[in-house]
Amino acid sequence: MRKVLVTGASRGIGLAIARKLHKEGYDVYGTSRHRQQKLEEEGLKFVQMDAFDTESIAHCFSRIGDIDILINNAGQSQVGASEDIPDAKYRQLFDVNFFAPLQLTKLFLPGIRQNKGYIINIGSLAASFNLPFYSGYVASKASLQTYTNSLSMELNAFGVKVTIIEPNDIATTIEPDAYFPEESSYTKQSQTAYKKMKGNVKSAESATIVADLIAKLLKKDKVKPYYAIGGSANLLLALKRILPKSLVNRIIINMYT
Repeated sequence: MRKVLVTGASRGIGLAIARKLHKEGYDVYGTSRHRQQKLEEEGLKFVQMDAFDTESIAHCFSRIGDIDILINNAGQSQVGASEDIPDAKYRQLFDVNFFAPLQLTKLFLPGIRQNKGYIINIGSLAASFNLPFYSGYVASKASLQTYTNSLSMELNAFGVKVTIIEPNDIATTIEPDAYFPEESSYTKQSQTAYKKMKGNVKSAESATIVADLIAKLLKKDKVKPYYAIGGSANLLLALKRILPKSLVNRIIINMYT
C-alpha cells in the first residue's frame, strides 16, 4: 500500500484528493492546522500541521516518516492592491504557498527518491494568467510553478515523477485575506475584482476533477511537468500562446475591473 501525504486536507481540493485516494486503497495522511475528526472517521490519518510554522512542518515529517507520494496542496489566497498590502503579509503568503512546499519536499524527498515516487504540487492557473489585485497570490504560485519545473528536471534521472497541476476556477470555500482600506485609491477596483472572482468560484466545477486527475496520474510511469484543469483552462493557454501579451492583459483587465 503506497503512503500519501496530502497537505491542507480539511476542505476543498485537499479533502477531495484525500477522500479519492483513500477510496482507491492508498494509505492517506492529511494535514490541517486544526484537528479534523471527520478525516479520522472516514478512515484517513490526520496529522496537525501549520504551514506558516517551520517547526510544525518538521514535526509533521517526524510523525509520518518516509512516504511514496507528496501532494502539496495547502495554500492561502490574498486580494487587494499591491500598494495597500503590508510587506509582512506578502512574506506570510510566500511562507504558505512556496516555502512550506519547499520545506516539505526537501524533508520527504530522500524517501520519495528511494521509492521512485511522486511529488504533485497544486498551483493555480492565475500563475499563467496573472490577475489584477491578486499580485501576491499570483507571484507565490508562479514561484511554485517554476520551482516544480526545475525540480522535475533534477529528479528525472532518479525516476521520481514531479508535476504541478494548475486548476482554473474550482468551487472551494477558501477565503482570501482581503485588504480594502477605505482611504485607498484602489478599494473600489479591488473589491470589484474580488466579487467577480468569487462569482466565478461559486459557479465553477467541483474539486473532484482535480482528485480524479491525480488518481489517474498516480497510475502512470511518466507524467508531464504541467497540467491545467477546469473549465476552459487549456483553451485559455492555447490563446495565450497566440495572442500578444498586451491584448491578454487588456482582456483580463476588462474581466476583473
